[in-house]
Amino acid sequence: MHNYWRSLNMLHTEICNLSAHFEAGRLYEDGLQKGGGKGNRYGI
Repeated sequence: MHNYWRSLNMLHTEICNLSAHFEAGRLYEDGLQKGGGKGNRYGI
């Protein structure tokens, strides 16, 4: 049972990392479009 919870917790962490990664990518794409295609190397 303990292993079950530990793996569930690891999975949750993975999902959080992935969604944070995709969110950052999406914000970067938005920034590129708003910046007239020049983009900005900080990805803000």
